[in-house]
Amino acid sequence: CKMVDVQLVIAAFAGIVVGVGATSQCPSTLKSTCLPTSLPIVQTLNGTDAAGCCAACVNTASCVSWTLNTKQDHACYLRGTYDGRTKQGVECTSGVIAGRVPPPQPPPPPPSPAPRGAKNVLMIVVDDLRPQLGAYNITVGGGQKMQTPNIDKLAARGMTFKNCYNQYAVCSPSRNSFMSGRRPDTTLTYNFKDSFRTTPLDGASWIALPEYFKVHGYNTTGCGKTYHAGHPPNFDQPYSWTEGVEYVGYDQGLGFCGDHSACVIAENDTQHRTDEGLAARAIELITSHKENQISPWFVAVGFIRPHVDWSAPQWAWDLYNESELDLAVHKVASPSSPKVAWVDGGYVDAKSGDVGKGYHFEANVSVPDAVARFWRHGYYAAVSYVDSNIGKVLDALDQLGLAENTVVALIADHGYQLGEHEMWEKYTNWELATRVPFILAVPWKPASHGVVSTALVENVDVYPTLAAAAGLGPPQAGCPSCIQGTDATPLLDRPFQTWKRASFSQYARCSLNNATGYYTRCSGESRTEIEVMGYSVRTATYRYTEWFKMRNDSSGKVDMNQTIARELYNHEHDPGNDFDWAGEELNLAGDPAYSDETAEGAKIIREGWAASVPPA
Repeated sequence: CKMVDVQLVIAAFAGIVVGVGATSQCPSTLKSTCLPTSLPIVQTLNGTDAAGCCAACVNTASCVSWTLNTKQDHACYLRGTYDGRTKQGVECTSGVIAGRVPPPQPPPPPPSPAPRGAKNVLMIVVDDLRPQLGAYNITVGGGQKMQTPNIDKLAARGMTFKNCYNQYAVCSPSRNSFMSGRRPDTTLTYNFKDSFRTTPLDGASWIALPEYFKVHGYNTTGCGKTYHAGHPPNFDQPYSWTEGVEYVGYDQGLGFCGDHSACVIAENDTQHRTDEGLAARAIELITSHKENQISPWFVAVGFIRPHVDWSAPQWAWDLYNESELDLAVHKVASPSSPKVAWVDGGYVDAKSGDVGKGYHFEANVSVPDAVARFWRHGYYAAVSYVDSNIGKVLDALDQLGLAENTVVALIADHGYQLGEHEMWEKYTNWELATRVPFILAVPWKPASHGVVSTALVENVDVYPTLAAAAGLGPPQAGCPSCIQGTDATPLLDRPFQTWKRASFSQYARCSLNNATGYYTRCSGESRTEIEVMGYSVRTATYRYTEWFKMRNDSSGKVDMNQTIARELYNHEHDPGNDFDWAGEELNLAGDPAYSDETAEGAKIIREGWAASVPPA
């Protein structure tokens, strides 16, 4: 738990407690401070203010402390005790009633030592990476693959999860999900404003993925884009990471290529080689652990490329002949897909050096082939560039003699579209935006080495899977704010056993353009500005997506009685190695021949993710 010193808390509250005899007036309170949700709730009130919440506690004999959540309908929680703990930096106002406070408890003991035999963990997170990698044997239209020899080498000594899906196809919401182990409707992070630490479901006290290792005796360090910068603040320091070790952030590189989306990094340019610096930092951390005999350790490194701008050294560009690169087969949005499914992601269509001034994506008009080839060339080069930096870290692990005692995981925050259905980047619930690479190398699990699993897994599963693979006990599950992923390590021993019925993804849409019928993607908008939410489930044979209006209140929840569109795409015979699979070209949701599949998809969405976990 993120708790401050007990004596400091008592001192801080000395000026805000109120006498037992008070009735309706309360003195000044401590803002931006929450009390732990583990404290028993006596009563919950809605629509009040701090003074009213305090007065209600004063007039309730069993109430000892109170918290007003100023972000969630001004919910007032009256609690039956107070143990001296608070949590900072969240949207709460709190107080304690004088004379009802029990004596302060001693501070919690330090974390227990790591379990005997616990293994090291290296977690590699890649930005915007679609699984068109050598290890996945995925091509575009049967043509050229991306060259990723280092990732392929990792796959050869681990398990490749062919059907892994993210929960929200954009950076910050996705990372808030898998780094906390909770799904977007629990983190309530759909934008670039919120984070799981500010969710009304007491996210401030959640144990995040790196933090789980930290509280189990691990040294936890990181660098780069693990969390999205600012969400949560300061890369979740000091909670996720061992204190006293600098967390090195990142430069996204937006705008580096000027009025182009892609460019070459000059040989003498050391300023824009962020991923090389991150690889060096990860190697520095691992080397320090080796030299100082620190074990077990958890190191996370988040690489930037192939996020735009697609920049890479000349050698990476030279790996590909631009004139030979295959383009998307299905270049425009399917006429059978609802308009809400497509969105103008922006950014690259504003690069006037590529497409001219005033250009905007249109669902039914593809970018010129020459531009599409240039953009694909830039993306491919950026992928090969990041692969080389991943290789540096993996080589160092080997050279330090640590590989055989280290779990290595490689994941991406979401998939990516390179002109398929005239979508560039992410922002949809379609297959290419939601499907991600996930490779897990566990040296002491030989049955998994070089194996490709077709089981449905999700990014949210990474948290419990890494904990189990390293030898820790499972994180708490089964409560409203507990982790919501599934430990996938049983697949390492039995790769082809029956697993999840479906994976779950979602994406929001904001303001509707009445003239065009298209919505905008939600980015800087608040949760209350979301107009539509699309939920998508991927089974072994189909993808079903249903778009709902949001409730006409401040709850921030969808109204599942107000469906505005449905999508059903047939993946029954999809080999999974062609990114231009025709199955997502035809929406079958209105086809009577597929009414059973449509009904089943709707049922799975309404039952929720917990009903689709693997059989016990």
